[in-house]
Amino acid sequence: MPRLLLLGALLLSGCSLFGDSDDAISSTTVLASGASYGLCFGYCLTDLRVTQDRGVSVATITWSGWTSEVEPVSASRVLTTSEAEALEHAFDRKRLLEAEDVYGCPGCDDGGSEYVELSDGSVEKRVTFEAGADVPGLDAYIAVMRDVRASFAEQAPAYAP
Repeated sequence: MPRLLLLGALLLSGCSLFGDSDDAISSTTVLASGASYGLCFGYCLTDLRVTQDRGVSVATITWSGWTSEVEPVSASRVLTTSEAEALEHAFDRKRLLEAEDVYGCPGCDDGGSEYVELSDGSVEKRVTFEAGADVPGLDAYIAVMRDVRASFAEQAPAYAP
């Protein structure tokens, strides 16, 4: 019985996150977040994708390098109910679409860069900014995506950002 309650909670979190309202995230939506560092050897790129799979919000992260010698490593998991709720609360489609494409000087002096992205089949929008920086109006969304990326730390290859 407890497993059925957990599955039900996961399904509900996925359904609310990927609902039908104008501001909701549809089942064709991909929310992404990542980081990269230029003066880096090994796993210098991190890419997180959050999608819906059968009513459940799934996070997939990939670590890769600048050269083909670095074999990409991926991991996936279902978002927890609290993560899905936090993402639903923080995501603001309108603000993301209205945001500038670039903030600051991402990657300058190898300070690294980060991005958040929306892709839903009809629109693609990426906002790139200096690693660790905040973007006005997108701070909550960026923070949730950083937290989800950080939740994969134990599965990350050595030297991954």
